[in-house]
Amino acid sequence: MTAGLTVAFTGHRPDKLGGWDPLHPVVHRVKAAIRQALIEEWPRYVVSGMALGVDQWAAEIAGLSDDIEGFPDRFEALVGERGITLSGGQKQRTAIARAVLREPKILILDDALSSVDTYTEEKILGQLRGVMRDRTSVIISHRVSTVREADMICVLDEGRIIEQGTHDELLALGREYADLHERQLLEEELDAT
Repeated sequence: MTAGLTVAFTGHRPDKLGGWDPLHPVVHRVKAAIRQALIEEWPRYVVSGMALGVDQWAAEIAGLSDDIEGFPDRFEALVGERGITLSGGQKQRTAIARAVLREPKILILDDALSSVDTYTEEKILGQLRGVMRDRTSVIISHRVSTVREADMICVLDEGRIIEQGTHDELLALGREYADLHERQLLEEELDAT
């Protein structure tokens, strides 16, 4: 893939389909390998002198700065058993900040924004666009709002790519992606009322 290219994978949310996950055959094996590599290599990646493992720049990108300002020891705050406990969204944003801080050649965001609201998601994605411009990025998300700016979106069903294109191209097809987009817009409207 070309540096600066963003490819996204999406499909139905598994909780809406009785636990079946259309991304499973394609993505989960890759996720397991990445997870194992991170477990084995994590000590090499911890940034010394920063208990959270992030700096101001990375925290800004991940939309975490305001949260950190509220921590008693700010960037030196201990996380976990003897320190502060992070919410789901704070954990995801901390992981994004740590990934961005490493300046990887390939950035993989696997449902990285599922625990944040759509306003925060849009803010973080706006910040990430500058970071993603210089590297290959892979986004995996069931939210259309997360993948819509990708250069190429692959819609998966039972582990197979059933549609492929940009957000506008897929909407114009009027098939699975357009249906998913419409349902998610309706869900957002219902949640707002």
